[in-house]
Amino acid sequence: MRKPSTDKRRQLEIAQALERAVNDYDARLILTTGDNIYASNRFLLWARDTGAEDDDWFFTYFQPYRYVLNRIPWCPSIGNHDTQETEEHDDRDQVMDNMYLRERLAGEEAAGRASVSPGLFYKFRVTSDIEFVCIDTSKEDFFKRGRIYEYPKHWDFMEKAFPPLPEQAVKWRIPFGHHPPYCAGPQHHNTRGMGPIIDLFQRSGVRAVFSGHEHNFQHSQVNGIDYFVSGAGAKSRMLSPNGFEEAHTQTWSGECHFLLVTVDGDQMTVRAIGESPGDTLLDIVRLTPEGERAQGPIVVGQASGIIEG
Repeated sequence: MRKPSTDKRRQLEIAQALERAVNDYDARLILTTGDNIYASNRFLLWARDTGAEDDDWFFTYFQPYRYVLNRIPWCPSIGNHDTQETEEHDDRDQVMDNMYLRERLAGEEAAGRASVSPGLFYKFRVTSDIEFVCIDTSKEDFFKRGRIYEYPKHWDFMEKAFPPLPEQAVKWRIPFGHHPPYCAGPQHHNTRGMGPIIDLFQRSGVRAVFSGHEHNFQHSQVNGIDYFVSGAGAKSRMLSPNGFEEAHTQTWSGECHFLLVTVDGDQMTVRAIGESPGDTLLDIVRLTPEGERAQGPIVVGQASGIIEG
């Protein structure tokens, strides 16, 4: 199997394209789908640049994205490489520290808009029509057989964050996190134990879900919900997925990319932008499970029956 590779030159190209997208589209915010920085070299059980030290963040995160970090909010989620599930015990603390999450969420938990320690769950609105919900799908040592969202206080947050329609409904309630409910591989597949979360999405009128974990791009459609996997900002896996049917895959790509998402009324447009050395942002070429080429934006329509908040 071809191992995923971290290419600092490609990461720089993606970072430059991201900066152009922020400038050209007047972006409001950036979401992350976990694994905020990644070990660049691993030998047996030892790794460099894991995220456990502040120095790791400078070259792997703050340096390539410095011009965008200075301009708009970054809203992170937690991945397995941000926790002791895969790497160092204090990686999660470094995410909380380096992104000032304790300060940013200090008053949100008391108001019911966040649930933290030992997880990272929060929600926020950017307009009356759009609400984002960050979900922590990681595991911890004390909870090896389940995921951290099953912790009672976090599940209480989840149930309140995804109320049945039409309670506190908004046009767009958009969850984002790390482990994808639907994924065709090649290394990771549909995440086990996500049924209760999917039920919450469906009852609350969710139309689009954003995840990471697998180092490629994937788009699935299941029961009226579009699921996006975006985990190849600098670390890509070109080997073809092998679980298209189980993941309900529409298209996929192994190219490095980020997602440019715009919402206009009842319509969401999603573009997977790759390395763009010129002045024009270039969409990556996606493939269907049958191997046919697909390029250009993906359009997600608004669910029926949702009223404005």
